[in-house]
Order: sequence, then C-alpha cells, then structure tokens
Amino acid sequence: FLADFQAVPPLELDVSEITTSQFHVAEADSYWCFCKFLGVMQNHYTFGQPGIQESCFKVKELLKRADSELYEHLTNEGVDVLHFAFRWLNCLFLREFPAKCIPRLMVNHIFPVTRFQVKTFVKDTYLAEGDDLPHFIEHFCLVILLKWSAQFKEMTFQSIVSFIQNPPTKRWTVSELEIALSETHRLRTTFL
Repeated sequence: FLADFQAVPPLELDVSEITTSQFHVAEADSYWCFCKFLGVMQNHYTFGQPGIQESCFKVKELLKRADSELYEHLTNEGVDVLHFAFRWLNCLFLREFPAKCIPRLMVNHIFPVTRFQVKTFVKDTYLAEGDDLPHFIEHFCLVILLKWSAQFKEMTFQSIVSFIQNPPTKRWTVSELEIALSETHRLRTTFL
C-alpha cells in the first residue's frame, strides 16, 4: 500500500519519502486486508486446519479430472497430494516464488478490488479474488502440477518429491507467473 503513494512497484519503494500520514493510511489498509484475509482463510489456520485439508482434497479431485494419467502415476508412486499441496496452501505459494513475484501474487488476490485505488498490479491474483481465494489457490495448485505433468510422469517417488520441494518456480519472472495466473483463470472456468 505504501507503493501507491509513489506509483512504483512495491520492491522499488523508497520508504524514506513516505510521510507519517501516508504510513497511517497504509497501516489502516494493511490491517483491513489482514482482517479480510483472516475472515476468508480462517479455517486454514485453526486447529486441525480443516480448510487446508478440504482444499487438498479438492486439488486431488481437480487433478483426477484434468490429468487422470498424472493422478494415477502419483498414486502409483505413493505421492499423496497432501505431501506438497499442504505446504502450498498453508504458505499461499510464498515459498515457491522469488521475492520479485510476491507482490504480483499477493497485491491482487486477497480482497475485492473496489476497496482500493491500486494502480499498478490490479489484475487477477490474491487481492482480486476476495472470498473466492481458496478456490483460486486450489486451481493454481492444479496449474503448477500440470505445468510439469510430462516430467512428473517420468519420475519416481523420490524424484517427484525432490522436484516439488525445490520447484523451478523459484527462478520465475513476473511474466512467467502472469502466464500461470492466466491459466488458473482459464481452468477455473473449465473446472467449476
């Protein structure tokens, strides 16, 4: 939110040029976003994490429908969706991408766009999804799996797990992330 005062991407922000009143506005907006986020994702972070477990089940079902061969291969290799989707869903993919991609992922996907005058990144990620955030992330999991489907089908259990724990997404550019986000939206209309 501080970047809005300088009209620059968040990673290029010069905090020394932000006034106290601008900090207060950004703090209020940040608090509002955090409260909204907790309202949408609360069951992901409560005892037993039922929201994450439900989302893992949905990712598994989406994978069965989108690429049954990959689903069967993962099952035959003993790779459960819970092995990797739990981390993805719990951390909202923040561990899977470089810092330069995080603003693109986060700024736009947690809350309704109408709340803010976001100039730079409002397109289709966390800020824009609002109450539908869990479903978006489930489909984003599917996109990430389908991206490397052919490679996964050639791998054994250990190779699959190693690949997923250190995915190539850690070297992605914002443009590559935007392609995956676009594909996520396409799949959401295909697999309602």
